[in-house]
Amino acid sequence: MKGMVQMRRGQISAIAVILLVAKVGANPVEVLAPKPDAVYGWGRRAPVVRLEVQARLQEPVARVFITAIIYNARDELIQRVSLRDDGKYGDTVAGDRVFTGTYTPASAELHRLRFKMEWEQGRAPQSYYSPFQQFEVIRVPYARFLNKLEQDGVRVGAVARQPVALVIGDAESRYTGATENLALEARCEPAAQVELPSSLAPQSSVAYRFSKPGTYTLYVNTALTYKGQRITTEPDQMMVQYLLPNIGWAVVGGLALIIGLLIPGKRIPLYTHELCLINPSYNTRNSISLDSDARTTIGAADSDYPLTNYTDAPVVLQARAGQKQVYLVEGELRNLLDNEPLPAGSTLVEGEKYRLANGFMLEYKEATYQGDRHTNRFLPNTPLKAFLVGGGAVLLAWYGYQYYQLQQLAQL
Repeated sequence: MKGMVQMRRGQISAIAVILLVAKVGANPVEVLAPKPDAVYGWGRRAPVVRLEVQARLQEPVARVFITAIIYNARDELIQRVSLRDDGKYGDTVAGDRVFTGTYTPASAELHRLRFKMEWEQGRAPQSYYSPFQQFEVIRVPYARFLNKLEQDGVRVGAVARQPVALVIGDAESRYTGATENLALEARCEPAAQVELPSSLAPQSSVAYRFSKPGTYTLYVNTALTYKGQRITTEPDQMMVQYLLPNIGWAVVGGLALIIGLLIPGKRIPLYTHELCLINPSYNTRNSISLDSDARTTIGAADSDYPLTNYTDAPVVLQARAGQKQVYLVEGELRNLLDNEPLPAGSTLVEGEKYRLANGFMLEYKEATYQGDRHTNRFLPNTPLKAFLVGGGAVLLAWYGYQYYQLQQLAQL
């Protein structure tokens, strides 16, 4: 008798569910997420599958519970997920009969899913299973910045060309598969001009062009088109700083260089050298005047000062600016006291006499100061000019080096 009563109750419950389906439609559990045949991409991390259903029940009902039952493609039970309608943990509004939960896949494969709804109506327990639907989880290659420094604020130039590699899996192995349905996406905050490679390769680069100095966050990710659905991966990011070199170094260096060049160069004293050419045979004396940087020849017929019956090589004398000496460049001069020849390059001593060939004598009488002259102002030949010109050049070079370094940092 008791068994007949339980059978009777089961029949009544089945009839109630059939009547419920007839009233509210073909399925009292409306699946809002996931969509039928949805595809989820597993990039750097496993995707989070949102489970959301709308319970369509006729009041009065009580104690409504909905559970997502997930199987793999081999119909092996993977997990049961209890959905909530309390406004917590992802559920938006409590008591609105929209039940929410999440599922994180443990493997990339095809999944089969259905929902079980349980409730009480007139103190009688009721249950309903939704039809099976499926969703797929696939591994998707994702983008990684190469040579990315761990600290934030990497210094770059106006253009940061960042190398990007395609990797796949938890071990981040280099991706070597097809790229026909794969695209690279990049952006920057604040906004900057982004240049993507013309063709995607396992390793390529993305150029970010900045319009003004500042701190920027660079993003890059991949997008895969699979079974008509577009799947985007989590972006990789890095922070960079576009900083111009301090223009003050260039300004100070330029001013120092200009001032150093405008300052007059070193003052060089100028002398006029008086010499006397003596012919003992005739007791004649001829004066020779030699200015700074001047050269004169004595002896041969074609010399500046030709001597009669002179048969030896001509004597060449040279005076130099800033020096109170006369130098013997070529020819033979002998000291009158010891008759020793002077080697080439020797200096004549003021007040001394020297013997030439054929008995002629040369007397170096005196050197007379004639004033000063400035050297070329572009030569840093005074301590102040050397300090200003050298310091200015160093500051300009430092500014140029910093600018060059920023351009090199753009190739990280």
